[in-house]
Amino acid sequence: MKFSPPNKIRYMLDRLEEENPEALLIGNEHEREEYGYDRAIIGLGCQYSRPLLPIYSYSLLVNVFCEMFSKNSPEDEDYDPHEAAVEWVDFNVVGAWMGEGTPIIVQDCEEMLWGA
Repeated sequence: MKFSPPNKIRYMLDRLEEENPEALLIGNEHEREEYGYDRAIIGLGCQYSRPLLPIYSYSLLVNVFCEMFSKNSPEDEDYDPHEAAVEWVDFNVVGAWMGEGTPIIVQDCEEMLWGA
């Protein structure tokens, strides 16, 4: 069965809701719809005997937040939305432990090695 991207995300969210309603997603429902946080979900995963969790791509999260910060950027010409997005994701997402339902954030190997 092959899904288009929005349907793939909907399938993953439905499965997550069914198997682990305690799993946390980034942002509230309004923010997820307005800013498209769910676009950064690349899969579902778990550790041995643990419940299913959403898996987010670090680079896609940075892109989503960069888009959001670009739309709402201050008039300061030194402001860099990408830098702001990296800082935001590193501190508020990667650096946040919200309990057992905390999402998994993945940096792929190519991204880490080559900055792709």
